[in-house]
Amino acid sequence: MVGPSLRILTRRLVAVSMAGLLMVACGANESSTPTVSVGASSPSPSPAMEAEASPTPTIGVVETPHSEHGAESGSASSDETVRVVSQLAQMWGHLEASAANADAGNWAMAGTHAGHPVGEYWDAVKGTLAEAGVDQEVRQALDAYQQAVDDRSNQIDARLQDARKALQDAMSAVAGEDWNDPKFRGEVLRDLLEAVEHEYGEAVQGKKIANLEEYQDAWGFLQVADDLYREIAGDVRSGSAEAAEEIDHELEELRKAFPQVTLENARAELSQVEEAVGEVRAELAKALGIQVSTAQGPEAQAEEIKGMMEEALSAYKAGNTDEAYEHAANSYLEGFEHMEGDLLQQGQRELVEDLELKFKDLRDAIRAGKPASEVEAIAEEIEQGLDQAVQALK
Repeated sequence: MVGPSLRILTRRLVAVSMAGLLMVACGANESSTPTVSVGASSPSPSPAMEAEASPTPTIGVVETPHSEHGAESGSASSDETVRVVSQLAQMWGHLEASAANADAGNWAMAGTHAGHPVGEYWDAVKGTLAEAGVDQEVRQALDAYQQAVDDRSNQIDARLQDARKALQDAMSAVAGEDWNDPKFRGEVLRDLLEAVEHEYGEAVQGKKIANLEEYQDAWGFLQVADDLYREIAGDVRSGSAEAAEEIDHELEELRKAFPQVTLENARAELSQVEEAVGEVRAELAKALGIQVSTAQGPEAQAEEIKGMMEEALSAYKAGNTDEAYEHAANSYLEGFEHMEGDLLQQGQRELVEDLELKFKDLRDAIRAGKPASEVEAIAEEIEQGLDQAVQALK
């Protein structure tokens, strides 16, 4: 019997072959600048496999009558375009989770994930897809894949390839000329990774996977994030070799947290996934020159973070450990993480890494039930670091 991992690898090879055909059909040549992966997402191959493998063929952006739909770089509508393209990437991630479950014979979960692209996303994206002229193709491909899963058909792989390609073409069509811009793709990737973090947070309770469906959502999104990052990895390295090295490391840490589509025990704490995602998002911003928009200046941001830590301390002293931990986590996720990109662009990597460790120390101390005086001392060290950050950003 062919094992699931071999079937997934076979899918990748089929997808690669399709990419080659598309290159010929579209008249792709060496001068094509932007590319988009069409390889099926799968668990990362071993170094030996990567060494033996040929470079994955890619396809350039195909000009469509709707290329003007993509927003101009920096325009007011670009955030909306990023949001829609990220949602299409998440729909793709659900397909990968569905296919992996089908390979493992988990038909109930395969069907659940096969239905998510239409059930959870369609109403939000159908208008934009219609404007880009690709709504019918995408819907037909998604419906055909879901039907194949429902029927446990031997055409699942073929329908998966069709649905994946339809979504990839839609991402390019919706983005238009923005798809040529590594910065735009970096913004999509940052948004997609945030979804990985969110779904994992919904999935884990302590060291257990309490909600397998949410974990598999995150797993599928990460497979797509890996594919998308490969296409801009060269641009990231050109922007900052140091940032590229950090991203490679943190993505590997994320892969360890998501080793397979089904898990009973969590391989990583939520805080570890949050920190890895935060680091990748910050390094992408630095390397690609993505401006992390905030409505506040650094002084206001720092004061807000300090306020969150004060709430954490108050809750901790009152014996509300869970509430204290939540405030402490938010002080990083909703506070300092938004300052990291600007700080890295100012050459403050050492300060960023030091503060990241201190935020982790704060959470760990709360979780471990350390004396309030020790928790307060850590918060004071973070406040001093935030003051340094404010000065660096002035």
